[in-house]
Amino acid sequence: MDRDHVDRFEILEERDRDGLSVTYRARDTRLGRPVWLRVFSAPEVAGPEAEYARARFLEQTRVAALLEHPHIPFLMEAGEEDSVPYAVYEARPGTVLRERLELAGPLPLHEAIAIGRKVTDALCVAHEAGAYHGNLSIGDVLVTPTGGVCVLRLHQPAPDEAAALQRLEATDLRSTAKVLWAMLRGVSAPLPTGIESADNSHGVPYGLVRVVASCVLGDRAPVSGAEIPRTCHDLRALLGESALLDPDPAAAALIGFGEPPATLPFTRWAVGAAATLSLLCLLTQTWQLGALGVAAAAASLLAGAGIRGLVGGVCGAVAAIVCLLASHV
Repeated sequence: MDRDHVDRFEILEERDRDGLSVTYRARDTRLGRPVWLRVFSAPEVAGPEAEYARARFLEQTRVAALLEHPHIPFLMEAGEEDSVPYAVYEARPGTVLRERLELAGPLPLHEAIAIGRKVTDALCVAHEAGAYHGNLSIGDVLVTPTGGVCVLRLHQPAPDEAAALQRLEATDLRSTAKVLWAMLRGVSAPLPTGIESADNSHGVPYGLVRVVASCVLGDRAPVSGAEIPRTCHDLRALLGESALLDPDPAAAALIGFGEPPATLPFTRWAVGAAATLSLLCLLTQTWQLGALGVAAAAASLLAGAGIRGLVGGVCGAVAAIVCLLASHV
């Protein structure tokens, strides 16, 4: 095979390499248009291993030919040169998501959600056709100048075993959530754990934080099993929930992924009452006020005040004990 050409396609630069192939940015010399050229990379030692690798490449090409979607590159043609198979995909103009995030940082919420919906839509269509990605990252999502999205390398065939199929589905779901989180928080942001409060979600709607965490953690997520997305179809549906995008964490609770927020008026009043009663308890040396402070703190805890309610309860209890001891001295 010629080093600079494959058939009529002129190789311009190498862009990607995996265990089966090398992908090049290339040009169709007959039509003068840019393309992506994926060329089979045979193992150095011939034999059963090489034949198996070749069969996998051909199967991936066959699966890719079944995909027709606005957010998936179209397989234009496939062929062989010197017994080496290759596949040619359309090349759309745009910027790889990784490059954009590294240059400009996190995306605005509405744009990140829009891209996330398009990515999940492409994955859902691919899964229905028996194709998976298996290792989706921000380097596999191309954003076009018109706001379109193109998910690259969607050609992993569905395995026959049910367990392996579930693992691929879970992998694509988890990877998509990581891509969404990178768009929301940046490339190097730590992944959510699912126990973040509304106060430290860094501007990301609280319900969305919990959705991403549940996708990443799966059965280990600190939410009930019914609320954990199991497939990319589930995630696509959740990204369409208007409550999910509401900056008020109370709205996130409506779809089951939020916790009662510390910013609710009752919660703020309960925390304030606990602090005030604890202070008055010390000033007046009346232990009953401290006991009322503990009750107010308990109410704030039940309302979801978290650490602030706990601190209020401890302060009220300490104040009550101090005043009670002082009254007996």
